[in-house]
Amino acid sequence: MQLVDEIAAAGTLERSHLLYAVRAGLLARLGHREQARADYLKAAELCGNEAERAVLNAKAAEQ
Repeated sequence: MQLVDEIAAAGTLERSHLLYAVRAGLLARLGHREQARADYLKAAELCGNEAERAVLNAKAAEQ
Protein backbone atom coordinates (compact mmCIF):
# COMPACT_ATOMS: atom_id res chain seq x y z
CA MET A 1 0.00 0.00 0.00
CA GLN A 2 2.84 2.36 0.83
CA LEU A 3 4.34 1.97 -2.63
CA VAL A 4 1.01 2.69 -4.33
CA ASP A 5 0.54 5.78 -2.16
CA GLU A 6 4.04 6.97 -3.10
CA ILE A 7 3.26 6.51 -6.79
CA ALA A 8 -0.01 8.40 -6.34
CA ALA A 9 1.75 11.21 -4.51
CA ALA A 10 4.23 11.60 -7.37
CA GLY A 11 1.31 12.64 -9.58
CA THR A 12 2.60 11.05 -12.76
CA LEU A 13 -0.31 8.59 -12.95
CA GLU A 14 -3.06 10.84 -11.58
CA ARG A 15 -5.09 10.49 -14.81
CA SER A 16 -4.69 6.70 -14.96
CA HIS A 17 -7.67 4.64 -13.91
CA LEU A 18 -5.34 1.73 -13.20
CA LEU A 19 -3.70 3.51 -10.26
CA TYR A 20 -7.06 4.06 -8.59
CA ALA A 21 -8.23 0.52 -9.36
CA VAL A 22 -5.13 -1.00 -7.78
CA ARG A 23 -5.39 1.28 -4.76
CA ALA A 24 -9.08 0.44 -4.39
CA GLY A 25 -8.37 -3.29 -4.48
CA LEU A 26 -5.75 -2.98 -1.77
CA LEU A 27 -7.99 -0.79 0.38
CA ALA A 28 -10.84 -3.28 0.03
CA ARG A 29 -8.59 -6.13 1.16
CA LEU A 30 -7.52 -4.06 4.16
CA GLY A 31 -11.17 -3.48 5.10
CA HIS A 32 -11.26 0.22 4.19
CA ARG A 33 -14.49 -0.10 2.26
CA GLU A 34 -15.48 3.57 1.95
CA GLN A 35 -12.05 4.57 0.68
CA ALA A 36 -12.06 1.60 -1.68
CA ARG A 37 -15.48 2.60 -3.01
CA ALA A 38 -14.30 6.15 -3.66
CA ASP A 39 -11.23 4.93 -5.54
CA TYR A 40 -13.24 2.43 -7.60
CA LEU A 41 -15.56 5.27 -8.59
CA LYS A 42 -12.61 7.52 -9.48
CA ALA A 43 -11.13 4.70 -11.56
CA ALA A 44 -14.46 4.26 -13.36
CA GLU A 45 -14.64 8.00 -14.02
CA LEU A 46 -11.19 7.98 -15.64
CA CYS A 47 -11.67 4.73 -17.55
CA GLY A 48 -12.27 5.01 -21.29
CA ASN A 49 -13.43 1.42 -21.78
CA GLU A 50 -17.16 0.90 -21.22
CA ALA A 51 -16.89 -2.76 -20.16
CA GLU A 52 -14.06 -2.05 -17.74
CA ARG A 53 -15.97 0.94 -16.37
CA ALA A 54 -18.95 -1.33 -15.67
CA VAL A 55 -16.72 -3.73 -13.70
CA LEU A 56 -15.26 -0.87 -11.66
CA ASN A 57 -18.71 0.52 -10.89
CA ALA A 58 -19.87 -2.95 -9.83
CA LYS A 59 -16.88 -3.29 -7.49
CA ALA A 60 -17.68 0.13 -6.02
CA ALA A 61 -21.25 -1.00 -5.38
CA GLU A 62 -19.96 -4.08 -3.51
CA GLN A 63 -18.14 -1.92 -0.97
